Amino acid sequence: MSRTSKEQSALIERLAAESFKDHVLTKRDDGTWRCAKPGTGIYSFNVFAAPGVVFVWGDIGEFAFRHSDANGLAWWLYAGSRDYFLEKLRACDDGAKKEFMFGDAMAHLLECERERRKELDEDREAERPRCDCPTPPDGEGCRRRATVHVETEDEEYDACDACADRFAADDVKRTPLTYNAKNGLWGTTIEDAAAEAGVELDPVLDRIAKVREAMSYVSDATPSEQSRAWWEAWCDQGNSDPPECEGWKSGPLWCWEAAQVFRRLYAAMHPDAPKTYAEQRAAEASS
Repeated sequence: MSRTSKEQSALIERLAAESFKDHVLTKRDDGTWRCAKPGTGIYSFNVFAAPGVVFVWGDIGEFAFRHSDANGLAWWLYAGSRDYFLEKLRACDDGAKKEFMFGDAMAHLLECERERRKELDEDREAERPRCDCPTPPDGEGCRRRATVHVETEDEEYDACDACADRFAADDVKRTPLTYNAKNGLWGTTIEDAAAEAGVELDPVLDRIAKVREAMSYVSDATPSEQSRAWWEAWCDQGNSDPPECEGWKSGPLWCWEAAQVFRRLYAAMHPDAPKTYAEQRAAEASS
């Protein structure tokens, strides 16, 4: 699986919206809640909230939350952001809450490569020769960044496009300036064409390329195998603490979406109920 964590979340959100669209919320006599589409148990779930804990079970899986609130139902209803909510998840039938996301790892490599190429481009441009046209239009020297090397019968020099365009004679030779990654200099020839992009010569890009190659062999492996290969590939390049590139597994994401539909249905059943955690605490304090 090569999805990113963002794509994984979006997928579960779409599936949950379709799966929960006909659910209704019911409170049982024993204090538990059931959320399900009438007449079927498909994608149904149950909730039991008590001080410090919330348990969820049903067709979407089994989940146990630990929190510090004395009002378990209030915590379930107003537990803030998704990441905060799922960090309180202490156990689920799917085992670990997170897993290695191959798509995130590839996106990380791509971003690292882009940043490095940007740095290299900036460094190269800083070293680009300045226009030293002997007869600039303003008569005081141009000094703009040179783009071509100009050769005439009497002289040769580096020039910017504006200065070089003034020479259209057939006997004037114009050669584009090119950066030579092999020797780190600007010039009119490339000693090693393969080195032009700098991939083989820049150590940072070289490490990124080797990690990407190592990961290409495990693109269809399990997340745990990919995670191990990721760590080993970076260790081989001298980095024993690479980014984790983990995301929430599908089970916890389904539980988060279940909490959202529970909250919407509860709010519809109790229009006068607090809308936020702060309002809930204020109501408790005044009662």
